[in-house]
Amino acid sequence: MENLDRASTVWQEPLVNVFRAFKVDQFKCADMAGAVGSAVDKTIGRKVFQLSGSVPAANYLRVPKSKSASLNLVGRYVYVQFKAPRRAASVYAMHFDVRTQDGLTLRISLSNMYSEIKVSPSLIQLPTGHIPGGKWTVLVLDAAAVLDMHSTRVYHSLKAIQLCSTLLVRNVFTSYNIYSPTSLPRDMALPLRPGRSWHDLYTYDRLPVPVGVAPEDFVESGAEIPLSRPVPPAHPRTNVPAASSADGASASQRASETDGGSGGESWSPQRSGPRSGAAAPMTPVPIPRVEALASPARARTSVRNNIPVNAARTAAAAAASAAADSVEARRAHAKSLMATIIPRETMPEPSVESIMAEPDPMCTLASVIGYSGSVPSSCLWSADGSEAVYSAVNMVVATRVCASPAAAASHQRYFTGHTAPVVALALSGDGRLLASAQGGSEPIIRVWDFATGTSLAVLLGHHRDVSALTLSRTGARLAGVGKAKSGKTKLVVWDISSLSALAQGGIASVVATAHVDPHVGVIKFSPFGDDRLVSCGLNNVRFWRLKAGVLRSCPVSLGAHTGHLFTDLAFEVGHLPPAAGGAVLDDEAVLGQRVYVASDSGMVFQIAYSTVELEAIYQLHNGPIRSLSVVDGYCVSGSDDGFLRVWPLDFSDFFLEAEHESAVTSVAISYDCLKILCGTAAGSLGALDILTQSFTTFLRSHTAGVHDLAVSPKDDSFATVAGDGSVRLWSLPDCQQLLEFTAPGDVPHAVAFHPTGGYVAVGFESGWMRVFELESAELAHEFKQHTARIGKLAYTPDAAALFSASADGTIVKYAVDSLYQPTQFIAHGVVSPSGELPMAVSADGGWLAYAGPSHDMVTLAETESLQAIHVITLHTQAQALHFPRALSHELLISTVDSYLFRADASRGELVAGTPMAHSGLFSALDVTANGQYIASGGHDGVLKVWDYYQRAAPGAQSFVNAPGYLSGVAFACGDSLVVSAGAGGAVFVWRFHGDTTSEFRARSEAQLEALATERSASPHALSSSASGSLAGSPARSASGSPTPGREHGAEAAGVVEDDDPTFGDVAIKVASAFSVDPRREHTLPTRLAEERYTPPDANEAALSPRLLLGYSGSISGTGGHNVVWCEAGGYVAYASGAAVVLEDLASKAQTHLWGHTAAVSVVAVSPDGSLVASAPGTSDVDGAARILVWSAVDAVCQMSLAFHEAGVVALAFSPSGEYLVSVGSPGERSVAVWDLRSCAMIGSVVLEQPQLWAAWSPTANPPAFVTGGVYSLTSFTIEGGARLAEPRAVALPASLGTSIFTAGVFDSSPRRVSRMARRIYVGTYSGEVAVFNTCSEGGPSFLGSWRVVSSEHPLAARQVTVLGWRADVLFTGDMHGKLAAWALPEDPMAASVGGSRIEELTVGDAPLVALSASALGDDALVGSGDGNLWFVNWPELTAVRLLSAHSDSVTAVSFAEDDALLVSGSRDGSVRLWSHGRGAGPWEGVVQFQVASPFTGVTCLVASKVRSAVVAGYSDGCVRVFDLRTLSLVGLHKAFSDAPVTAVAVGGIRDSAILAGSGNGDVVVLDTGNGAVLKRIGEHAGARIDCIDVSSLDPQLWLVGSADRRVSVWRTRWRSDKYALVDWLTFAAPPIPEQGATGAAEGNAAGRAGAPTLAVFSPVEPDMIVYSGYGDAPAILLYSLVHEEVLRSLPLGRDQWPLTLSVVATGRTPMVAIGLAERVLKLVDYWEGTFQDFVGHSGAVGAVAVTDSGSALVSGSSCGDICVWDVTA
Repeated sequence: MENLDRASTVWQEPLVNVFRAFKVDQFKCADMAGAVGSAVDKTIGRKVFQLSGSVPAANYLRVPKSKSASLNLVGRYVYVQFKAPRRAASVYAMHFDVRTQDGLTLRISLSNMYSEIKVSPSLIQLPTGHIPGGKWTVLVLDAAAVLDMHSTRVYHSLKAIQLCSTLLVRNVFTSYNIYSPTSLPRDMALPLRPGRSWHDLYTYDRLPVPVGVAPEDFVESGAEIPLSRPVPPAHPRTNVPAASSADGASASQRASETDGGSGGESWSPQRSGPRSGAAAPMTPVPIPRVEALASPARARTSVRNNIPVNAARTAAAAAASAAADSVEARRAHAKSLMATIIPRETMPEPSVESIMAEPDPMCTLASVIGYSGSVPSSCLWSADGSEAVYSAVNMVVATRVCASPAAAASHQRYFTGHTAPVVALALSGDGRLLASAQGGSEPIIRVWDFATGTSLAVLLGHHRDVSALTLSRTGARLAGVGKAKSGKTKLVVWDISSLSALAQGGIASVVATAHVDPHVGVIKFSPFGDDRLVSCGLNNVRFWRLKAGVLRSCPVSLGAHTGHLFTDLAFEVGHLPPAAGGAVLDDEAVLGQRVYVASDSGMVFQIAYSTVELEAIYQLHNGPIRSLSVVDGYCVSGSDDGFLRVWPLDFSDFFLEAEHESAVTSVAISYDCLKILCGTAAGSLGALDILTQSFTTFLRSHTAGVHDLAVSPKDDSFATVAGDGSVRLWSLPDCQQLLEFTAPGDVPHAVAFHPTGGYVAVGFESGWMRVFELESAELAHEFKQHTARIGKLAYTPDAAALFSASADGTIVKYAVDSLYQPTQFIAHGVVSPSGELPMAVSADGGWLAYAGPSHDMVTLAETESLQAIHVITLHTQAQALHFPRALSHELLISTVDSYLFRADASRGELVAGTPMAHSGLFSALDVTANGQYIASGGHDGVLKVWDYYQRAAPGAQSFVNAPGYLSGVAFACGDSLVVSAGAGGAVFVWRFHGDTTSEFRARSEAQLEALATERSASPHALSSSASGSLAGSPARSASGSPTPGREHGAEAAGVVEDDDPTFGDVAIKVASAFSVDPRREHTLPTRLAEERYTPPDANEAALSPRLLLGYSGSISGTGGHNVVWCEAGGYVAYASGAAVVLEDLASKAQTHLWGHTAAVSVVAVSPDGSLVASAPGTSDVDGAARILVWSAVDAVCQMSLAFHEAGVVALAFSPSGEYLVSVGSPGERSVAVWDLRSCAMIGSVVLEQPQLWAAWSPTANPPAFVTGGVYSLTSFTIEGGARLAEPRAVALPASLGTSIFTAGVFDSSPRRVSRMARRIYVGTYSGEVAVFNTCSEGGPSFLGSWRVVSSEHPLAARQVTVLGWRADVLFTGDMHGKLAAWALPEDPMAASVGGSRIEELTVGDAPLVALSASALGDDALVGSGDGNLWFVNWPELTAVRLLSAHSDSVTAVSFAEDDALLVSGSRDGSVRLWSHGRGAGPWEGVVQFQVASPFTGVTCLVASKVRSAVVAGYSDGCVRVFDLRTLSLVGLHKAFSDAPVTAVAVGGIRDSAILAGSGNGDVVVLDTGNGAVLKRIGEHAGARIDCIDVSSLDPQLWLVGSADRRVSVWRTRWRSDKYALVDWLTFAAPPIPEQGATGAAEGNAAGRAGAPTLAVFSPVEPDMIVYSGYGDAPAILLYSLVHEEVLRSLPLGRDQWPLTLSVVATGRTPMVAIGLAERVLKLVDYWEGTFQDFVGHSGAVGAVAVTDSGSALVSGSSCGDICVWDVTA
């Protein structure tokens, strides 16, 4: 890299006007293509460049003109003044080519086409879609910070700029300094009209925004982003003189801004609200928003030094300004940028000494265990023969070859700089230069000084796929072979004679290039001159000559031997002495020289060098020869047959041979001709001593990516498992392989050391868990409890238990002391995008953490009982979990969006979080034993080390490993080493230089104790209402308030435990084979309110249920069976939450069967259609899973059958309708038979294995049925009509012995039945249908099976989910929504059992969970797991969606279009429209708006009747606007960048404004049309916004309610854009009781997470606010704005904290409708306070809305069901 001295760059101070300096307007130094012209912009009155055209790549302006030239602009900041197109459909792009300190060129691209940040080794893409169009923008690009955040390179200078259509550009500047809009120098200044603010006319934006800082807080602050790798200055920087008053700020002011302030308005708004008892207004001071989040600015004192918070911040800012140049100040400033997420009472800040300190770097590479053995000729000898040089993925290693392999590993040198695997190596004849090349789409050739390891040059000459390199013997020339852009083979020759480590500034120049058609695989310079080369490849050997800059070739005539791939070549002269200069042979000697060329047929071709003629062919091996090396006297060959052979040059017979276990891919002979270097495809590298004939292997390595690693707790060793199928044990620190295990045909994915260190447990791709004993090197135990790969294993520290987590979503617990017998399991884990189920065990063995039961949840369970204690909600998906050794109660959680959270396991709460930890997924984590440092590895291939309490740039240090993912990171050898491994198979061992002493642990424990003390002593607001006022009246002050925490309790995990602790002979198997929708499972059942009042007479009820909009799909994970088409009765029966819906096929009218308190999982209908049976998938509130039998005629429950406790998974009526069989949940493994004539159970049995379904034989006499499930089929018979006979297990063939039978159906065709044969078809988990004859003597017998689901799918996705039989046709459904019809053999006794597929139809993309066909089989109803109900027409091969339910919680509902449309939003990311026209017909789904991101949900919505639109807020911080007339998305506005939208409303003239609130307390007013921010309100900062409401009686009046029970009331003059705070309310409440409280306090504790602050304007009384929130007791308060006090209080039941609130103003009596967590919709009389309760939902009622007319009400629950009610009061 060239050095730019002061003289060459001083002209660039303080800024450079790029267009002026390089005369862009004169077209001398700029390249312009396409539609590029100049114009005068009317807004700024300046000449600008106009770039138009629809293709940016063809319409651009580039500076400089030549691509080989460079601007050499060293300013860190690039200012671009441009105007983006106004139309969203128009695109633009800006490319900035920057040079790095190590000589590479990287491109930074900005465009509104990009949706996210993307990083590759040579390109960084940054999105600019947030910049508004049609407005001049000053964009500040911090090039140094971009490289620091997204690469491992250090910025040097700006090389080139390319601006592409469509946009207007005024100018581009570079500078050392950062300027705010008010301090722009004259050359940058934009004209400003009198009376207008700068921001009214222009936009100012900065890229990037530092981690942990809100963009609006940083953009104009003038603060620099601290760099983890500081940019070396081009010359000593001079102090920038203080700005004049014209520039707007003094130097001291700028210093203050840099340390957290902003140059504009204050970040601490002055409140104008509370009138009586309010604290004195605080003086606004410029503080960063992130500080406001950490400690909300309230009128209370800080725990630090007992001084006011604002005063503390002012003092801190002054101190930082005074010591801006000190290391301590920079560290303190970096620490202040850490984003603390939850709670707002943050961890006490560690001292400056505890933040990451010197030394820098924290890690240095100690050893690399890796060798690219699959690359031919990938190892060389150094010139003196003391070092072996070889490639290890993306680096080159030089290892000193010693007698001891351990000594060799400790003497390694590294040549680093490649970003892709190295595919070619070459060493000059004099040993001075080394060349290496990386392959792939970004080929780079590097030239190194071999002695020093210095990179001398980076050469780019090929488009892709460099395959060969060669250096001339003198080192003056280098040749490379690769592919050109045209696809032809490209040869490039460089002159590198001027390159030297001593002579800086040398350059490499291209001497000649050639594009040829023949394949060239190997090329080498002739030892007789630098102008001659020889190459070989497919079907050709060529001699090349370089003359006058032209490469010409002469092919060797091979005659009949052209059909060969020539793999390597060598010259007879072999090695010349390294000290010799020039050619040493005269012309006569050259005439006798030969070239030997190896081929893939095992032959060596002997070619005369002078005559270019083929002389002889020798057969040396039985396989392809991969490498060939020749010296004066003998030849060495290595072949795929595994042999290394040494031959005389007459090849009469080999005189030395060494056999290897794999192909020999590389051989090299030392210069003294006494040692042979040998590399194999198995990743081993060794040396053969010719004199002693001894072979020493000094390196072994993996040949595929490492999946996991574990460090021994007892000695200095570690284990790795890799994609090459091996399990290897290594020693430290010498890095030698100790043991190797393999399981043929299986691939290991997880490894864990036994706490004693004597065993390793390994999880495999097939689902097997195997334990190996290290001393004997033998397999000790093995079990197969999973159906998919095991991705995580963990022992408890006391070695009592081992846990395995699999991609099938299950976790199994093994009893180590009982020979690893499996004892318990969890069946609802959630697999991450990388295919693993995150799991971790705490260091004290008390906690098991795993992802689930929903994708955004992490469960903390006891390891002993597996009882779930806490559930942590992340609002994203967990990728990895880790418990630090030093802090066993703390849990580290990495997420799929690259966040790192720290959670308190004992409280079940998040403590802190860090965004953008890696530039992709990261799942490898470890913490030092003293708790001071975290090491992490991600899919960006980077190892990062950071301080435990900081964990954010700039404190993190990055270390590049192999390109690709890092799957394992661990501290070892007393934390003195760090081991990392991942893609490519290389293992990196780093020396760790951090503080590993135990003093820090004591310090950190003291901090945690201080935190606990602070939390327990935290002051809470108490009720302080005046005498005579109502309890709960708002205190007229701004006093502090407690922060509602997260719910600590959680439902018990699905655990099955053997009654016998000795486990006997039977291992517990995985209970549920069926795929579960985890988002739905965890919400059911929700506890039903114990105290509720329902009207005794339906005529007295204020509400009448009209419709249930929702179908349950797969809730309990048992396969559904919850849809029945009853043709005899003319209705369809299906489950919707806790109700069964009977829908008349003719009138579409619904009848609702409400009797269950838990979600209905299964529905069955009697053959004549008169009876409907239903049962829940979990127990009801009374602890039993009751089966209810209903009359389909009058909807009356006729029978309640109680036997099962945990749930029911299957129901089936006998063909006569007299009997009903029920199958219990997998946990209880029970089967019961009921006589419906007497309402009595005639028999029950508990089986060894869980059962999943039951099917009756159509004609058996006596009645008989079959059940199936996990590894078993069982046959039952009813004897004498009143007794259940002993069940008989069906004999299974070996091929089905470990199958899970997921569905079964009998062949009911009368033509195919006989006395000797009755077939039952059974679906399996592996995608097959098995056939049994149930009429065989001794029970059903196996006939055969055939595959119905492709084996190309993963095992967990192959299962047959449903089976059906109608009219001689078998129907099958699978996990992918495919429904198939099969024709079967006519003869039931026929040998053929396989069916032939008649038709196949795709019904959605979710698993099919229920199937009910018509009698003729032409039509069918199909239910899918995502809550869709389909009508299938086989003759037309069509599938029509009849009903579509939300698959997650309904978060908001609203009526629109004069109440003709119903709008609902859900956490599943969809907004759905339901219509019933203008009448009272059935509601039907019209359209669904679905966001692309699977983790983005709808949090709130509101319908604008004026605009005929729906405004929805999302968890990604965006507000989306949907037009109801065009049914399209018309607006996408990014309201918040770091928090979800939690409340939304519309207001202004014709709803021209959107009012949105966020999860961190921000409120913004947006323009509905363009999304522009009209106003920001920060009064509620730090507390979640729960509600925003606009008065229907006074549209200028609106309110905001936040989670801290504060309500602010505002009046806005929309035309003049003036905002005034009318009132500020703080509703007092007692402290939230701690866990473990009893009595009434227990109810208050339950209301912590379920009592949001709800406030709406009363439509009945203009001055009244209807309020509900956490307080002394649940109540609705009516507060008068005129009287400034609570006038009425409407008490609610015990523990009934409202989740949603709406006022029904019309009708005879106004009412308040509220939804409760106990699944109750409550109507409260507005005047009297009397109430009625309505039970109709399966989950917490979290959304309620009323029509304008008041005639109808809609409610939605956390289970996704929606209920429409008619208001009758």
